[in-house]
Amino acid sequence: FDKLSGVTSLTGKRFYSTVNIQNIKAKILFNESKLDYDFTADIEDNMNTKAMGTIFITPIQQQIYMTKFNFTYDGIDWQNDDDIKIFFNPYRFNIAQCAVKNGNSVLKAEGTIENNGTLDLLLSASKISGGILSKYFMGINDPNFKANGNMKTTIRGDFESPVIYSTCSLEDLSLKNFKLGNVIGKFDYSNKKIKTDFVFLDSTLNKTKPLISLNGTIPIDLSFGTVENRFPENESINVVLKSENFNLRSFGNVLPLIKNQSGILNADVKFTGTLNNPVYNGFLNLRDAYFTSTQNNLEYKCGTKLKFENNGIIIDSMVVANTGGTKYPGTLSGVGSVIFEGFNIK
Repeated sequence: FDKLSGVTSLTGKRFYSTVNIQNIKAKILFNESKLDYDFTADIEDNMNTKAMGTIFITPIQQQIYMTKFNFTYDGIDWQNDDDIKIFFNPYRFNIAQCAVKNGNSVLKAEGTIENNGTLDLLLSASKISGGILSKYFMGINDPNFKANGNMKTTIRGDFESPVIYSTCSLEDLSLKNFKLGNVIGKFDYSNKKIKTDFVFLDSTLNKTKPLISLNGTIPIDLSFGTVENRFPENESINVVLKSENFNLRSFGNVLPLIKNQSGILNADVKFTGTLNNPVYNGFLNLRDAYFTSTQNNLEYKCGTKLKFENNGIIIDSMVVANTGGTKYPGTLSGVGSVIFEGFNIK
């Protein structure tokens, strides 16, 4: 490339490989071993991206610098402050520096991928806002939902057998100034199994008495590449869900169709067996519960006692009744059972 220089441009309406890329525009200015680029494109229907920078082509390695990189995903804009730096040669792909942000929310990636598939990557997300979380995970942008989301993930091993360790937290959750609490957890993945440990804490971060806890082991194949069955159906599972004197008031008004709910939830449910043939064991009780229906603005009281046994749920009691405010009060009660085939109702 010592004596090669020039300018080229590219436009295209659509390019399809594993994703649909549209409205492609690229301009390239090359001068010997230096290549300046300006690229824009739309990816699928919910993302567009723009990148500007320089590529240095040397006999030892190729060096990619992005001075400007921004993308919009589901209406939320991300962009870099510092240069993004990526280096690669026949032996190694190195993400030396990569960070994008939206306000105070930051996404980062760094690490190496060796030519033999060995991985050493660090991914992180910090100060992710409630607006971003509600948009990406619930499909709505609720300005009343506040949160401080953080995650740190290391990926080692190789493409076929990655080893993943991740810690994450959703702190200071609130909705319309009602404090919901905090979610703190971690998971380890290796040998095609993921071990989880998550707790839901009150607003005081009382770790000695979690409101809800979820932990256990789930078989899953997170190998990078094509996998015939991500969830091995005949591998053992062991998951435990517990709650002790959890007041449903802590959910605020995030539950659909009801508001102003309260009630004490106690639960100790175990899921064992296999994904193809799970075994249920334990109980879930809700007492002294009240809520207001958003459909008719009437208040109700309710309670239930459930037993989880083998492949189903036994409903010992279930009651919903008016608390007043209507000329025609009534009570709905029931008992029975629910049988599952796998995790689906039979």
